[in-house]
Amino acid sequence: MSWYSRPWLILFLYMCPTVCTVVAVFTFALPRQKKYFQFSDGVWVIESLYFEVSRLFWSIFTLVMTFAKLKSSFFCMMWVLFPSIGRSIQDRIYEKSPAKRRSRDVWWMMILMGFLLIPLVLNMYLILTTFAMFIPIMSRAGSGLNPDLIIGYKAAGMTLATISFLCPLAMVIQKPKNVISTLYLVTFATVIAVCTTRLGFPYSSSPSNFAPQRALVIHTDREFYYKDGTLQSSDSGYFMVNLDRNSPSILSGWIPELSSAEEITYKDCQDNLYCGMPVYYPAASLLKVNHWIPAPKPKLYKTVDLQLVHQDSMSVDVRRVLFRVTGPDHMGIFISPAMGIRLITWSLAQGELLQGPEWKHGRPTYYIFYSQGKDLEPLDFWLDLEVPRSHYDGNEMLDIAVTGHHIHGSQMKSTQFKMFLEQFPGWSYPVGWTAAYKAFKF
Repeated sequence: MSWYSRPWLILFLYMCPTVCTVVAVFTFALPRQKKYFQFSDGVWVIESLYFEVSRLFWSIFTLVMTFAKLKSSFFCMMWVLFPSIGRSIQDRIYEKSPAKRRSRDVWWMMILMGFLLIPLVLNMYLILTTFAMFIPIMSRAGSGLNPDLIIGYKAAGMTLATISFLCPLAMVIQKPKNVISTLYLVTFATVIAVCTTRLGFPYSSSPSNFAPQRALVIHTDREFYYKDGTLQSSDSGYFMVNLDRNSPSILSGWIPELSSAEEITYKDCQDNLYCGMPVYYPAASLLKVNHWIPAPKPKLYKTVDLQLVHQDSMSVDVRRVLFRVTGPDHMGIFISPAMGIRLITWSLAQGELLQGPEWKHGRPTYYIFYSQGKDLEPLDFWLDLEVPRSHYDGNEMLDIAVTGHHIHGSQMKSTQFKMFLEQFPGWSYPVGWTAAYKAFKF
């Protein structure tokens, strides 16, 4: 992620190797192809064939996107229109007839570059816009994603698209090995500088180039209950959401508590909904590689709670259960029916269900986000469950986890939590609040 605070490194780390590879491939292929074009202008015939291949490529893309009614098809159309006009003018001047054929000169190149200028500028603008959007996203895309691969693939793909009509010129370069050597040395020198100097450090706290390491820490109080309502276990700690690939290892020199950090395992995610963690919204992709740091229990004056108010049989195989949730002004409710049991409808969203990510054994999950203002009121809701006749009382019917988030006010951060967050270095921007997580089985 060295490019995170210095986006210009993308040019030397990814784009230069792409161009170097293209020139090397064309240089390697030229002697073998010249065997079939053994006449004075054979190289230029090969160049024309590759030019037509590029035009065919962009024409197919234009047709497909037009039939798909995508408005961005105009972008591909630019790569068909302007090179076609330019090549038509070149043919009129330099290919009038076999007897009046002119040799290519600097004006031939000027015509080509002049008509490629508009699509090239458009493509370069698209590259800048794409990286301006994706580079910040890569710093909060989760630790399970390799951002260097994403940025590398995008840089290579967009570079190939940009030079698609310039690639054939590699056939007519006077000294292609000099071009290959120069690009190779530039890339090699950049890699060495990134690996051995501060140039490779991805973060910056400079006001003129602010590129912070993002960190999300939730001071959490957790409780897990048996089916009979008795407390099974409880603990507390800091839930560290690793928002990028370097977390939390890059912080180990500043935060001593990381030495006792425990990685959230696959077993944790199988035992409890959303790994037993107070996620703010159901983004399962952010739970791949995260850590738990044991810490003292936070002081919560308004904790979260769930009560089974009533249960009734609507028909032979449909059971309605009524719940009441109390807690702070921001709460999340995660629901997963047991195997063989299906959630038919509920009292929310006009009964329309929106299924979330699957849990263990393919069990569906559902999510409710409940937010309110100053006057706190409990949330009452019911679920209609299709229960097979083979289901016996006492068997598990439903898993529900409730989370309460204190994202403002005096309960947002305790004194100890503030001291923990103050240990983060200046190039890191930690965001934190206090939350409670309670898991129930019914």
